[in-house]
Amino acid sequence: MGSGYYGGYHNTSGANDDDLDETSNIDDNARDLAREFRLTTGGYFGQKGNGKGVRIISSTDPLTTAEHCYQVLGKGGSERTAYNSKG
Repeated sequence: MGSGYYGGYHNTSGANDDDLDETSNIDDNARDLAREFRLTTGGYFGQKGNGKGVRIISSTDPLTTAEHCYQVLGKGGSERTAYNSKG
């Protein structure tokens, strides 16, 4: 997902909201996604994976599920290359 720092999300400090039609923010987006995918008691999506920070969300169509999660979480945000060009 593109970088969300310095106003990458609508209604945040430094955001360029002129070309955004939808009113949304990352908190609302996460709540919307939590309605579809259960959160753990610790507030995480999916089950703990083997690597550091890895979460597993089981799906019969992982690509479609990943794209859907990206769209829901990124609603109202803007995409841009990460500042270190690794994102």
